Amino acid sequence: MAAFEAARQCGGSDTYEALHDIAVELSKYKKASAADDLVDTDNNGIADVEEITGVQLAKRKHGVFLKATDPHVLDKAFKGVYTAWVAVLAVLKIQFAQICMIALGAAIGDFVAQLLRVPATQVMVHVMDKDSHKWIPTYISYTCKAIAVIIAYHVQKIITAFYSATRGGLMVFRSLFAILDRRGIVHVDHNETYLDEVLGWTLAAVGFYFQYTQMFSPPFVVELLLWPLQTIEYGLLYAVASTSAPAAA
Repeated sequence: MAAFEAARQCGGSDTYEALHDIAVELSKYKKASAADDLVDTDNNGIADVEEITGVQLAKRKHGVFLKATDPHVLDKAFKGVYTAWVAVLAVLKIQFAQICMIALGAAIGDFVAQLLRVPATQVMVHVMDKDSHKWIPTYISYTCKAIAVIIAYHVQKIITAFYSATRGGLMVFRSLFAILDRRGIVHVDHNETYLDEVLGWTLAAVGFYFQYTQMFSPPFVVELLLWPLQTIEYGLLYAVASTSAPAAA
């Protein structure tokens, strides 16, 4: 309910208009695609789309989409949609460091896109259809942002894994010493000794190495049990990446 209220208060009407614009563009593509399905260039009584492979059909429909839709309208509409997500993510208290890391990635992507715009355009105009040339600046911008955000996200994963390993190692041994003290087995005050730090950092090193060997992903069994939370996490991370892009621009 808090997330819904945040979305309603922060750009709710703009989000509705953006969704309407997206629906209009998709409707234009649907009409263009339906007309394309009737094209029979060789006049053999069989539509061209029924005489090509799946890969060729996908490429053909992609070309129809690029020709029928307006990249500027869609770009503005998508920005309008994820404007409301900014408020939702703020309410959900996404970690500030993570937001800054992804925002930094988006800003770097903008800078790289400016550097590559001219040379990349000169190459892409020769390999893309003429009808899709209007999409070239959008392709360059979003590709650079996506690559930079992915790199920033993986850097953030390394930082998070290191912090969780060190924090978890200390928690394990300090909790263990507290249990042993309550049971009268041994008395160890972590404020008077470095034993908990030594053992905790040792366990942290093992834990971080294990996470590194697993590419910072949980084992399959754990991943299977926690897939709903993982799905939500990925959704939030991609939402953060999207909302940070216009802020960086």
